[in-house]
Amino acid sequence: GSVVKEGDSVVGVKYNQSEEERASLTVGADGAFSRVSATAGFTHPKWLLSYGYRFKLSNCKGIDPNVAYFYVGNDVGLGYLWLYPRSETEINLGIGRVPSSKTNWHALPPMQDVLRKYMKTHPETQNAKIESVNGGVVPCAGIIPKFTDDGVALCGNSAGQVSSIIGGGVTTCFHAGQVLAKHAKRMADSGDFSKKSVKEYEKEYMKSKLASSITNTGKGMWAVSKYAMFNDPIAAAEIVLGQLDARTLNELIQGKASVATIMTLMSDFLPMVAKIGVGYLRAIAVSGL
Repeated sequence: GSVVKEGDSVVGVKYNQSEEERASLTVGADGAFSRVSATAGFTHPKWLLSYGYRFKLSNCKGIDPNVAYFYVGNDVGLGYLWLYPRSETEINLGIGRVPSSKTNWHALPPMQDVLRKYMKTHPETQNAKIESVNGGVVPCAGIIPKFTDDGVALCGNSAGQVSSIIGGGVTTCFHAGQVLAKHAKRMADSGDFSKKSVKEYEKEYMKSKLASSITNTGKGMWAVSKYAMFNDPIAAAEIVLGQLDARTLNELIQGKASVATIMTLMSDFLPMVAKIGVGYLRAIAVSGL
């Protein structure tokens, strides 16, 4: 619900016209479309969202429970299709994509159609049963500039605490929750829920390696989305992914690649880097930053 304010301080949330709950600390862990965030006055510059769709499948065959699979392609769009094993016979089959533009988005097949096509064309899932279907929205432009204030703190998707490249949030949001819980106890013990006190949670979280990784990959994801407005990111990805070793690719995805590694890659892929650079500048010139 919407937050309740007294002066500049958040003192609770209102569920409807007559019901509200008050607390010394209000936590907005209510997702990418956070009402707490919106009504508390937090801003989301360059808010980029990824849309996901998932099937939970049973009666699968030949599944290695120790291996997860990721696929990119023209029908997937700016994103990827994933297969996460739950057991030797159960998997999560999903797809996530970022709408780089309305034209590009509407040109793609519906996400559920892409998943059903995968099921039909892979022997592991041809006879599988769809047990459940769900979907969601994940922010993928990095952590928002500010996620604490007097009496209020954001946590998880509402704060953009999600891996921007792969859209994963279990580890990153769990870490944020742990940090917030520690500081919530400190605030409760001291009775201090002021803006300065709540901000200690934000400060500690932003010093973590996970926060640094999210910030770095968020910048990259925003640049890729701009490039994809007028260019084909899949063609570029196929060339690059086909030549990168697993270790380097993992470092890039996690935002941990060293400057030396990035410079080497830019040198090795100079023609592609130049082409992408021109395409990116063209997109910026047309749509702005």
